[in-house]
Amino acid sequence: FQYPFVKRLKNSPLKFHYGPNWCSLTLRAIKTIVNGWEKYSKHFRFTTSSDECYKQMILLNDKSFTFSSEGNLRFVAWEGKSSPRCLQSSDFNDLLNSNCHFARKFDMSFDKEIVDMIVNSLN
Repeated sequence: FQYPFVKRLKNSPLKFHYGPNWCSLTLRAIKTIVNGWEKYSKHFRFTTSSDECYKQMILLNDKSFTFSSEGNLRFVAWEGKSSPRCLQSSDFNDLLNSNCHFARKFDMSFDKEIVDMIVNSLN
């Protein structure tokens, strides 16, 4: 059940933050989340999309963490849908010229050429 107007965070020591569920975390960030999990997990137990909140809320309430101003450094072709589209060879130049360290998503049966282009550019 979802109860309207329930103030789940009313008595929470955490200030509300949210962000993408796909992210890269440092070892220090992971240790902070794991070490605080017992204390904070009850605030995320019955939520929807808690994977888009718990990391940001625990880390940003720590005050010693900041998030990169460059985003998560992932090349993703969203195009307004709930799931990203598969990258294809026509995306290669945009991908190569981005500052991204990761890319999502590839499907070898859809377009194997982009994978080959990336591998060849690394040699």
